[in-house]
Amino acid sequence: DKFNEYFVSEKVAKHYLNSAKNKIADVALTVPDKELIEKCEWCGMMEWKYSSIDLFLKKGIGFVAVQGDKICSEAYSCNGDGTYAEMGVITAIDKKRQGFGFAACLKVLEELEKRGLKPTWSCDRDNEGSQNLAKKLGFINPIPYEFLWIPKQE
Repeated sequence: DKFNEYFVSEKVAKHYLNSAKNKIADVALTVPDKELIEKCEWCGMMEWKYSSIDLFLKKGIGFVAVQGDKICSEAYSCNGDGTYAEMGVITAIDKKRQGFGFAACLKVLEELEKRGLKPTWSCDRDNEGSQNLAKKLGFINPIPYEFLWIPKQE
């Protein structure tokens, strides 16, 4: 599988953060509690990465954009090594290109900055939507790489 990895340009990210405030009406950008995260599409991934939802809620970083009772977008950061932390986002199909993923990602970026972590962004090279969002958020200089999958030995 072929991917690109991006690193954030703080200047660009801060520009978008300042210009994006109050652009989406009636949306709650919230840290998920256990009830909300169990409704999220990436709940299983957060449970897998952290070994439990409770541990994710204690140590992880995530924000959910909710409009009414609809989860519009989820943004998370995982795999922090004390210096870098990878970001990810998923947006409901009918909510794409409306700013929900962008807004949730900005909240994750703010939290990473508070914790002194540098965000990274990886995505499939064919995922133009993810690449465009990464650039809009201020991620620059993509580095192409490939995963090598090693079959499990039995």
